[in-house]
Amino acid sequence: MLKNRNLSKGNKANRRPAIAPVFDPFVQDCREAFQFLIDEFSFHHVQTSYGGYECTVVFLREPVTLCVYYEALHTPWVMLHLKTAPKRGRRISLHALMKTRCPSLSFEKHDFGEIGPEDTRPLLDKYASALRLHARDILEGDLSAFQKPSKKSYAGDA
Repeated sequence: MLKNRNLSKGNKANRRPAIAPVFDPFVQDCREAFQFLIDEFSFHHVQTSYGGYECTVVFLREPVTLCVYYEALHTPWVMLHLKTAPKRGRRISLHALMKTRCPSLSFEKHDFGEIGPEDTRPLLDKYASALRLHARDILEGDLSAFQKPSKKSYAGDA
Protein backbone atom coordinates (compact mmCIF):
# COMPACT_ATOMS: atom_id res chain seq x y z
CA MET A 1 0.00 0.00 0.00
CA LEU A 2 1.35 3.42 -0.93
CA LYS A 3 1.44 6.03 1.81
CA ASN A 4 2.24 9.73 1.95
CA ARG A 5 1.99 10.32 -1.78
CA ASN A 6 1.27 14.01 -1.12
CA LEU A 7 -0.59 14.44 -4.40
CA SER A 8 -2.77 17.50 -4.53
CA LYS A 9 -6.46 16.92 -5.05
CA GLY A 10 -8.10 18.16 -8.19
CA ASN A 11 -7.44 18.06 -11.88
CA LYS A 12 -4.40 16.00 -12.86
CA ALA A 13 -3.51 18.57 -15.55
CA ASN A 14 -2.87 21.15 -12.82
CA ARG A 15 -0.32 19.01 -11.05
CA ARG A 16 3.33 19.67 -11.74
CA PRO A 17 6.41 17.66 -10.83
CA ALA A 18 8.03 18.58 -7.53
CA ILE A 19 10.92 20.38 -9.28
CA ALA A 20 8.60 22.73 -11.22
CA PRO A 21 8.49 25.56 -8.64
CA VAL A 22 12.22 26.00 -9.22
CA PHE A 23 11.34 27.17 -12.73
CA ASP A 24 8.55 29.56 -11.76
CA PRO A 25 10.81 32.67 -11.84
CA PHE A 26 12.19 31.63 -15.24
CA VAL A 27 8.71 31.02 -16.67
CA GLN A 28 7.50 34.39 -15.37
CA ASP A 29 10.56 36.19 -16.79
CA CYS A 30 10.16 34.37 -20.09
CA ARG A 31 6.49 35.26 -20.43
CA GLU A 32 7.23 38.91 -19.61
CA ALA A 33 10.20 39.18 -21.98
CA PHE A 34 8.31 37.60 -24.87
CA GLN A 35 4.95 39.24 -24.17
CA PHE A 36 5.51 41.34 -27.29
CA LEU A 37 4.96 38.17 -29.35
CA ILE A 38 1.41 38.04 -28.05
CA ASP A 39 0.75 41.79 -28.11
CA GLU A 40 2.32 42.67 -31.47
CA PHE A 41 2.34 39.45 -33.50
CA SER A 42 -0.71 37.49 -32.25
CA PHE A 43 1.31 34.57 -30.91
CA HIS A 44 -0.16 32.41 -28.17
CA HIS A 45 1.62 30.95 -25.17
CA VAL A 46 0.64 27.35 -25.82
CA GLN A 47 2.75 25.30 -23.47
CA THR A 48 5.09 25.28 -20.53
CA SER A 49 6.62 21.88 -19.90
CA TYR A 50 8.94 20.53 -17.25
CA GLY A 51 11.13 17.46 -17.38
CA GLY A 52 13.69 16.79 -14.71
CA TYR A 53 15.89 19.86 -14.58
CA GLU A 54 14.65 21.27 -17.89
CA CYS A 55 11.87 23.66 -18.77
CA THR A 56 10.42 24.75 -22.11
CA VAL A 57 8.12 27.69 -22.80
CA VAL A 58 6.40 27.56 -26.20
CA PHE A 59 4.79 30.35 -28.21
CA LEU A 60 2.94 29.65 -31.46
CA ARG A 61 1.58 31.52 -34.43
CA GLU A 62 1.42 29.38 -37.53
CA PRO A 63 3.74 28.89 -39.33
CA VAL A 64 6.20 29.81 -36.54
CA THR A 65 6.74 28.09 -33.21
CA LEU A 66 9.18 29.74 -30.84
CA CYS A 67 10.58 27.60 -28.01
CA VAL A 68 12.58 28.97 -25.10
CA TYR A 69 14.56 26.20 -23.44
CA TYR A 70 16.17 26.35 -20.03
CA GLU A 71 18.13 23.84 -18.04
CA ALA A 72 18.85 24.72 -14.43
CA LEU A 73 22.12 26.65 -14.07
CA HIS A 74 22.61 26.87 -17.85
CA THR A 75 22.11 29.66 -20.35
CA PRO A 76 18.58 29.66 -21.83
CA TRP A 77 18.35 29.31 -25.59
CA VAL A 78 15.73 29.99 -28.25
CA MET A 79 14.78 27.83 -31.21
CA LEU A 80 12.48 28.77 -34.04
CA HIS A 81 10.53 25.97 -35.71
CA LEU A 82 9.39 27.17 -39.12
CA LYS A 83 6.73 25.29 -41.05
CA THR A 84 7.89 26.03 -44.57
CA ALA A 85 5.52 23.61 -46.32
CA PRO A 86 2.88 21.05 -45.36
CA LYS A 87 4.61 18.33 -43.34
CA ARG A 88 7.95 20.11 -43.82
CA GLY A 89 9.81 22.52 -41.65
CA ARG A 90 13.07 23.90 -40.50
CA ARG A 91 14.57 24.54 -37.10
CA ILE A 92 16.97 27.39 -36.51
CA SER A 93 18.46 28.71 -33.31
CA LEU A 94 18.21 32.38 -32.51
CA HIS A 95 22.01 32.45 -32.31
CA ALA A 96 22.38 31.10 -35.86
CA LEU A 97 19.69 33.43 -37.19
CA MET A 98 21.37 36.48 -35.67
CA LYS A 99 24.76 35.46 -37.10
CA THR A 100 23.31 35.97 -40.56
CA ARG A 101 20.99 38.90 -39.84
CA CYS A 102 23.08 40.92 -37.40
CA PRO A 103 26.65 39.60 -37.17
CA SER A 104 27.70 42.35 -34.76
CA LEU A 105 25.24 41.07 -32.15
CA SER A 106 26.72 38.51 -29.80
CA PHE A 107 25.17 36.35 -27.14
CA GLU A 108 27.09 35.32 -24.09
CA LYS A 109 27.57 31.66 -23.36
CA HIS A 110 28.02 30.55 -19.80
CA ASP A 111 29.43 27.31 -18.47
CA PHE A 112 27.41 25.14 -16.13
CA GLY A 113 26.87 26.83 -12.79
CA GLU A 114 27.98 30.28 -13.99
CA ILE A 115 24.46 31.55 -14.45
CA GLY A 116 21.78 31.96 -11.84
CA PRO A 117 18.11 32.90 -11.88
CA GLU A 118 19.01 36.59 -11.58
CA ASP A 119 21.06 36.37 -14.79
CA THR A 120 18.39 34.87 -17.01
CA ARG A 121 16.09 37.90 -17.32
CA PRO A 122 18.71 40.15 -18.97
CA LEU A 123 19.48 37.35 -21.45
CA LEU A 124 15.79 36.80 -22.21
CA ASP A 125 15.35 40.54 -22.75
CA LYS A 126 18.30 40.54 -25.16
CA TYR A 127 16.86 37.57 -27.07
CA ALA A 128 13.45 39.24 -27.28
CA SER A 129 14.96 42.51 -28.47
CA ALA A 130 16.98 40.73 -31.18
CA LEU A 131 13.86 38.98 -32.45
CA ARG A 132 11.82 42.17 -32.43
CA LEU A 133 14.48 44.18 -34.30
CA HIS A 134 15.96 41.63 -36.71
CA ALA A 135 13.30 38.97 -37.33
CA ARG A 136 10.02 40.84 -37.77
CA ASP A 137 9.42 39.18 -41.13
CA ILE A 138 9.62 35.71 -39.56
CA LEU A 139 7.43 36.69 -36.62
CA GLU A 140 4.85 38.01 -39.11
CA GLY A 141 4.88 34.62 -40.85
CA ASP A 142 6.98 35.52 -43.88
CA LEU A 143 9.26 32.52 -44.35
CA SER A 144 10.32 33.35 -47.90
CA ALA A 145 13.94 33.62 -46.77
CA PHE A 146 13.80 29.92 -45.89
CA GLN A 147 11.95 28.60 -48.93
CA LYS A 148 13.87 26.41 -51.29
CA PRO A 149 14.12 27.94 -54.75
CA SER A 150 11.71 26.38 -57.21
CA LYS A 151 13.05 24.49 -60.19
CA LYS A 152 12.15 27.07 -62.81
CA SER A 153 13.81 27.21 -66.15
CA TYR A 154 16.58 29.72 -66.64
CA ALA A 155 16.01 32.81 -68.75
CA GLY A 156 18.23 31.32 -71.46
CA ASP A 157 16.05 28.19 -71.68
CA ALA A 158 13.20 28.37 -74.15
